[in-house]
Amino acid sequence: MIVFAYIIIGLYAVFVLVCAGAWRRRKPFTATPRTKLPSLAVVVCCRNEQERIPALLQSLSGQIMQAQEVIFANDHSTDRTEELLTNFAANYQHVKLFNCTGLGKKNALREAIERTGSNLIFCTDADCILPQNHLAIIKNYMAAHQCGLLIGGVKLAHSDKLFERLQAAEFASLIAATAGAAMAAMPIMCNGANLTFTRAVWQAGKEHLNDDELSGDDVFLLHHAKRSTKIDFLKAPDAFVTTTASTSLLSFFEQRKRWSSKSRAYADPQTVTVAGLVFLVAALQVGFGFAAIFLPTLWTVTVLMFCLKFLTDCLLLVPFLRFSKQEKLIPLLLPVALLYPFYIILTAIAGLFGQVRWR
Repeated sequence: MIVFAYIIIGLYAVFVLVCAGAWRRRKPFTATPRTKLPSLAVVVCCRNEQERIPALLQSLSGQIMQAQEVIFANDHSTDRTEELLTNFAANYQHVKLFNCTGLGKKNALREAIERTGSNLIFCTDADCILPQNHLAIIKNYMAAHQCGLLIGGVKLAHSDKLFERLQAAEFASLIAATAGAAMAAMPIMCNGANLTFTRAVWQAGKEHLNDDELSGDDVFLLHHAKRSTKIDFLKAPDAFVTTTASTSLLSFFEQRKRWSSKSRAYADPQTVTVAGLVFLVAALQVGFGFAAIFLPTLWTVTVLMFCLKFLTDCLLLVPFLRFSKQEKLIPLLLPVALLYPFYIILTAIAGLFGQVRWR
């Protein structure tokens, strides 16, 4: 069993080192003036977002002329979301709001994109804030690199509360792995809060979003697209979309459980392999930790496994956090690493076998 544990930890370390190497080799993107840029549609699906959508609208207003179309899909909101969007759209001819006929995020996406005519579609969420010039950077990158799907960075806004800061550090680890894997030509994850794709990619993948799962429109589109198109990550320090951290442990757990639940429908071999590897590493850490309580001779193996994983993770996470202007989260990497195995096992089991609900 000890040999098996070392093999699994070793395979995990190889994966992280490949991601870290790809991240370090990639030079940051700098937009240059271009005479011809592709047309861009911004698509936002909204459901009961009256508290959070004003921040998105403010961040969008300063760069809204960079988009040829802006489409808001109102997914049966029962609060003031529709009113706020109606008032915003009244200021611009190319901003449109419509009420969805069907239900759910994936249906809202389909209905919204059907109303667009641009070659590029940029998707974000109603609880996000876009950095300045974000849309211009996306158009420049897509013009320069001609990829079919562009994954963007996302980070969590947080207060000084420890719980929110731990969330931000844990979330950063997901985005770092997302970035490194994509740059290493094995994209396995993405985030719909900052995702751009061509119309051709959407047309080919829109019926492969797996409607049986509540979430995952972004990842299922990615998995279908990687079979036939170039996928990349936008490494630019000022191209990280910001979203909000969960304010309670329950809302955090429900979100992560929802994310975990879609993994039961994954068919992409690379994603399944990495997800299985991450779960096995967590299970081995917890299993050996409990066993060491009764067999003290196992403490050496337990500590060695933890140190190998933690130090390998830091080779990716520390440079990523510095680049994404989240240096203050670096001291939290150790407590996150201690909590992470228990959290992974709990959310994986709850997501795969428990009931999942939409907010």
